Amino acid sequence: METTSTVLLTGVEIKRRMRARGITLDALAQAAGLTQPDVSDALNGRAIFGPKRAGKLEAGILRLGIDKEHAHEPEPLPPGVFRIRRV
Repeated sequence: METTSTVLLTGVEIKRRMRARGITLDALAQAAGLTQPDVSDALNGRAIFGPKRAGKLEAGILRLGIDKEHAHEPEPLPPGVFRIRRV
């Protein structure tokens, strides 16, 4: 029996995970089969995709593993809060 789950991720969270993993917008666009400006607009809330294009973007996110949590990534901070590491 196969189980499925749904994860809701904001564009901000997707971009945070991409930065933490060194994934570029170009890499996500290529994995999704979309243009880099389209992916950027979608993640920044400037464009709303229909089901076909949204499905392509979601497939790219899955292909690159952006949907998965990684234990080594720091917890996200609220907007305007910064993590300063002292040495």
